[in-house]
Amino acid sequence: MRAKIAIGWNSALLDNQAYVAGDTKLGHTTDCTKAMLDIKMLLTSVAHSFVADKERRIQVAITAFRPRSNIDAQNLVKACCDAIKHGIHVDDSYYDVEAIGKLDHARPRIEIEITQEEA
Repeated sequence: MRAKIAIGWNSALLDNQAYVAGDTKLGHTTDCTKAMLDIKMLLTSVAHSFVADKERRIQVAITAFRPRSNIDAQNLVKACCDAIKHGIHVDDSYYDVEAIGKLDHARPRIEIEITQEEA
């Protein structure tokens, strides 16, 4: 199974902006929650296509087409994986994740590709 989605660039998903007062115990900010819902909704059509299986781990590639070079793509991983978890209904402990940073001043965005081998 393979799914690929793209959303417009949203800095609210970055670690330093994702949590209320920067504290994970206080939960996600409103803007981060909205961005996570965008990801979840885009995954609705493939929600039950992926399964929790230690032998067939889910591969997640997050490509950040950043508006500026000083943004680290790794800072998107936690919020994106939390959103994917709710979108495909599989805990992120079954994911192998890579974050790739690229520059695109004209059209910054976040692309997420999820794959899992067929049974």
